[in-house]
Amino acid sequence: MLEENDSKALYRDIISDAVVELPAVQSVPENTDEPKPPAVPITVDFEKLKLKYPDIIGWLYSPDTKINYPVVLGKDNQQYLYNMPSGEPNKSGSIFADSRNLPFDEAKNYIIYGHNMKNKTMFGSLDDYRKTGYYEKHPVMYYLTPEKASKLEIYSGFITEAGSYAYTFEHTEKSLADFMNKIKRKSTFKSEVKYQEGDRILTLSTCSYETENSRYVVVGILKEIKEKK
Repeated sequence: MLEENDSKALYRDIISDAVVELPAVQSVPENTDEPKPPAVPITVDFEKLKLKYPDIIGWLYSPDTKINYPVVLGKDNQQYLYNMPSGEPNKSGSIFADSRNLPFDEAKNYIIYGHNMKNKTMFGSLDDYRKTGYYEKHPVMYYLTPEKASKLEIYSGFITEAGSYAYTFEHTEKSLADFMNKIKRKSTFKSEVKYQEGDRILTLSTCSYETENSRYVVVGILKEIKEKK
């Protein structure tokens, strides 16, 4: 319980310091009656974050869930497995990118991990994509980096094993299309999102408990958001 409280306190402080949730509706030009939602529902001050937490490379946000976390990149996949972004040991660990990923802008499949916590923190709510109706309420997430913001259109969620085909980093257009067709059939929910040649994907992975090596994986298609000036 003490570690759980420490984890919650750290992430609460990080959000308070550097993250602003934007209003659900923005003002619009006078010649229209329709309110316009913000293209990106949060802003993140990465410069400020990196002064204290230099390994933060991105931010993952899922509206109306507990997924509102920095993403860190360690020297290997053990560094942040049971350490927070501050470096302090904690069983909740961090949300972290696979150290074997290609650079984000080059990767066809970029992979991020988080623990499946019983209190629904970290990636504990990914499991909820198995429930009827959850996808309809949470069809998108957002992934922000210091350089850009992307909408993550949720495409598939499925059970697999550690080290399976879901963790392939490098793809040709054909192999990625084959992969996307395969995981569409395996999905625990039905998504209307379509994969198109040239799309890039983000894979979110957490533990599942069917077997010792089971994982539940949620895959989304990245769509860069270009704000109108």
